[in-house]
Amino acid sequence: MDDYPGVTDSDPTKLQERHYYLLSELQTLVKDLPSSFQQRLSYNTLSDLALALIDGTVYEIVQGLLDIQHLTEKNLYNQRQKLHCEHQGSPQPLGLII
Repeated sequence: MDDYPGVTDSDPTKLQERHYYLLSELQTLVKDLPSSFQQRLSYNTLSDLALALIDGTVYEIVQGLLDIQHLTEKNLYNQRQKLHCEHQGSPQPLGLII
């Protein structure tokens, strides 16, 4: 069951088991947070997050953000290469003439 994104199995028992497992893991992670953050993460919020993990919503969002990041990095790299080539092609002043 650890190979996600999302659960495609329609067995309610397996879905419920997966939900409880993810909820338990999230509660364990929350215990490591400062108490001011722990108070903001209610049981319902963690339960909703576990359900979002199960249905694949979070994975889709993360994949979309990853795609955007890759495109942005590629664009920035290309811009850097272009500027580097332009810089290499431009004549360099030998020194200041006063």
